[in-house]
Amino acid sequence: MPIRKNGDHYTHQMHGAQFHSYVAPSRGSRQLCAWHTELEPGNVGAPHTVSHEEVF
Repeated sequence: MPIRKNGDHYTHQMHGAQFHSYVAPSRGSRQLCAWHTELEPGNVGAPHTVSHEEVF
């Protein structure tokens, strides 16, 4: 798997939050996903079912 640096990520916006993807199967890992998540104060999350390993 390639080395990722801080600015090397994809950003997804959903449910009023920003998810910065650093590690995902689409980027070379087998199953693990790692995200940096930005939430606004008072934001209510959406239900989420985990089907693979994730790191936030």
